[in-house]
Amino acid sequence: MEYWDLYDYKGKKKDKIAIRGTKLNNDDFHLVINAWIVNDNGEFLKRKIDKYLIEWKNSPDKKPLIVKGARQIGKTESIRNFAKNNYKSVIEINFVLQKQFKDIFDDGFEVD
Repeated sequence: MEYWDLYDYKGKKKDKIAIRGTKLNNDDFHLVINAWIVNDNGEFLKRKIDKYLIEWKNSPDKKPLIVKGARQIGKTESIRNFAKNNYKSVIEINFVLQKQFKDIFDDGFEVD
């Protein structure tokens, strides 16, 4: 179980904690820190997922890309970095944050 210290909107620590996954009140905030490891050339730390994404891109019989794994390990950032470095344009749909798109695949679809 993960516990979070809670803060007010000015960043002052409150005398409250929350358990990860519970809904926070509108006046409660918790800190989120993102860190990236880059070398002297400004390149991100190479990870196993990078190799898999390149293999997927180069595959002649490409299938939809489904990435699964534990929460908060950098899957989204790895994919965004891969997309930025390999494609001219990208469309990102987050089915968790953009619930209006969840039913896109309910009836299936046909490919020409």
